[in-house]
Amino acid sequence: MVYTFFSFRCKGKFILFSSSAPLLFVKESGAPFKPSDLDNLFGRLRKILRRNVHPHMLRHAFAVHMLRNGADIRVIQALLGHESIDMTARYLRIVKEDVKQAYDDALDGVL
Repeated sequence: MVYTFFSFRCKGKFILFSSSAPLLFVKESGAPFKPSDLDNLFGRLRKILRRNVHPHMLRHAFAVHMLRNGADIRVIQALLGHESIDMTARYLRIVKEDVKQAYDDALDGVL
């Protein structure tokens, strides 16, 4: 049986979860990615893109994508493991800025 493992830091401790759900990240062999594999991948991406990219960007992109597609902020809070809704609301501000920019862009063509 293949297990999915993911972890996060909570109050200075590493919390590890596992389930029998399909893997999100796998190697070509089908084996699960380890944290060191993701570090290596993002290290190569930094060299190729010449930008400071890091694994936390995946969490950020996940949250913004869910908000843009109508997910409830409380659901996203639970999925991200945020203790405070204020932390999750930071992502909501980004989505509101997208809406404002789209509105302004649409008006530029009319006015």
